[in-house]
Amino acid sequence: MSSLISIEDAHQFILDQVDIAPSHTVSLEEVLGLTLRTEIISQQSSPLFDKSLMDGYAVRTVDLQGPTVSLKVLEMVSAGEVGEHRLGREETIQIMTGAPLPVGADAVIPVEMSERESGEPLVHLQTAGIDPEKNLIRKGTILQPGQKLLSSGRVIRPAEVALLAELGISEVDVSIEAVVSILATGDELVATGESLGPGQIRNSNAPMLMSQVQRAGGISRNIGIGRDQLDELLNKVTLGLEANFLLLSGGVSAGEKDLVPQVLKECGVREIFHKVHVKPGKPLWFGVLEKSTGEKTYVFGLPGNPVSSMLCFEVFVRPAIRQFLGQERVLPRMRKLPLSKAHVAAGGRPTYYPSQLVSQADGLAVEPVDWKGSSDLLAPTRADAWICFPAGNRKYSIGEIVDVYTPDW
Repeated sequence: MSSLISIEDAHQFILDQVDIAPSHTVSLEEVLGLTLRTEIISQQSSPLFDKSLMDGYAVRTVDLQGPTVSLKVLEMVSAGEVGEHRLGREETIQIMTGAPLPVGADAVIPVEMSERESGEPLVHLQTAGIDPEKNLIRKGTILQPGQKLLSSGRVIRPAEVALLAELGISEVDVSIEAVVSILATGDELVATGESLGPGQIRNSNAPMLMSQVQRAGGISRNIGIGRDQLDELLNKVTLGLEANFLLLSGGVSAGEKDLVPQVLKECGVREIFHKVHVKPGKPLWFGVLEKSTGEKTYVFGLPGNPVSSMLCFEVFVRPAIRQFLGQERVLPRMRKLPLSKAHVAAGGRPTYYPSQLVSQADGLAVEPVDWKGSSDLLAPTRADAWICFPAGNRKYSIGEIVDVYTPDW
């Protein structure tokens, strides 16, 4: 397919091709950042028992008559202990944060509201603001047996790790990681640490794409620079096709040395589409290699201009990786926000424009940054969002609502 297609159609073509990866079991220590592939159902209550939320004195609120009361202290119970007594009339138990609440208690008075001489059997307690259920949490308040806690497709963060640990789950099923080969192409490229010769530029795309892959939860493999020669490109592309994904930058436009589509065809990669109605990123190429093993490699030919390549990764490649990993949310997150300053948009294609989120008195807004085009890598360092301006020439006023894409980074 060589005609220009819409952003929406490009998303659909990509997601129609990408299969969900196999899963495997890993330990809780290895699970951070991976994608859960099973539902987590609680087998227990949380808390496991009624407990105190602070250091203080467990009381019966029926005994709290007047601004202060004096109650008999039966014992002290720390976290990890179980008390020997239940509360009776005008009795209290000194209790520590996290300790089980004694039978009969329905509130905890903080230690700061108490006065007690060492060794004295009575404690004098202030009662202001102490109502039933104050400063305690009951068994099963947070979760109960049989409750669905996590869905398949959830990316595991430290919060999910803590929850799994509380439930006693030491191993979980997760997606295998997406292995992504990265090949920058072009005779003009030199490695980052090398000196520049006449007409040369440093290879910024490969380090950039490697970092984007890592942020997307994949494993990046840099296979170097592919020169604009068929034999060299063929060898490097063949190596890159061993991964789950192959990302090439450059060589996908219509120039005499834009050899990537030809090389991919020789390697057996089936073209799905070439060129998208978007700015920057029009030359985007996508195809699939179906191997005799039944496995697939998903191939993206990204534009050579760095901002174009960066954006195409976020808008098109990241959703493909998300689907491969079986994640809950696949397509880019969009929101509607007001502009904080006027802007003139121009062009025949929908444009993703680097922008900043700004806080205003009435909420969040968005402001385009100074941007010189798809070779301007300074602008994205000032941006944390992209305004999606529709095709066409028009002036946008302050306060006008626009569509905004906010990348995960």
